[in-house]
Amino acid sequence: RHRILIAASGGRDSLCVAAAMQKLRDDFMWSYLGIVHCDHAWPQDEGVPDHVRAFAAQRKLPFILETAAPGAVAETETAARDWRYSCFERAAQKHSCDTIITGHTLSDTVETLVLNALRGSGSAGLGAVPWTRRLTADLQVVRPMLNIKREETAAFCRAAGIHFLDDYYNTVVDSPRNRVRLEVLPYVKRHFNESIEDALARTAQILKADSEYIEAQARSLVQSARVDIGALGIPAHAHKRTDAYCVEPLRQAPLSLQRAAVRAILAAMQARAPTFDQVEDVVRVINGDDSQPHRDRRASRNFPAGCYAVRKQNRIYFAAAAPIPQSSSRIVSSTGH
Repeated sequence: RHRILIAASGGRDSLCVAAAMQKLRDDFMWSYLGIVHCDHAWPQDEGVPDHVRAFAAQRKLPFILETAAPGAVAETETAARDWRYSCFERAAQKHSCDTIITGHTLSDTVETLVLNALRGSGSAGLGAVPWTRRLTADLQVVRPMLNIKREETAAFCRAAGIHFLDDYYNTVVDSPRNRVRLEVLPYVKRHFNESIEDALARTAQILKADSEYIEAQARSLVQSARVDIGALGIPAHAHKRTDAYCVEPLRQAPLSLQRAAVRAILAAMQARAPTFDQVEDVVRVINGDDSQPHRDRRASRNFPAGCYAVRKQNRIYFAAAAPIPQSSSRIVSSTGH
């Protein structure tokens, strides 16, 4: 009985999933199925909203249009994505929907893996794009086509007589993702591996499973090493947060597990995702000893002002300048979200 919105850009992927969802509606008894289109108001997007509106009308699906003010959304992948997801939340709340469907494909997983590898990501960042993720307590995003390639969605649309639009902004090689899509992957396919998408998709699935296991073990490790600050007699402070952990369980863990545990701890202490340098600084402190100078038992150089980690005897203390507000608390999953 889900109430569902399909995010449709007018391209092959989103119209493919929209057509498939419309055919499956009665089988799954969805109580509401509509289409939401986000118009960035960019110069090359003229006519796209009308195309998606006509597609929705042809299939007797409700059509919801979210339009940005001209110039309000920068012509970058990150700015556009952030704005779209804010639109999804607003539209879902207005129409009492609990699920957003997107047209992400296996091709998107492969592009993300290559981009994150070039940025130096670990296994968590190289893992496959998740099938689902939660935007809010009442709203989830579902990506049902992650085992389908972009060329297959195009073939589906042609066979079904669905006219799709090629996004102009996906054809300009001025962003890292477009360069990977239009130049890097075709080059590798021609000269190294014709099945590069399948190969990298398998790699992403393997890394995702590995990182999920490590992160589950890291959560258990963090919980077992945690020390009750109140029991140590450290008073709570309105402008400072302090957490404490026993060093020995952390020190005895394998390096990969140490890093995952430290990432989890730091993610709860600061608003931004932990960096590699921050994690390595703390790991160094954990594996040191008390004979070292005080500066070597403290990690603060790569941290925001007022934040640090310090080892004192058999415990390591993490301090943040102020408690992180609930609205900006961060959950770091195997996919880096």
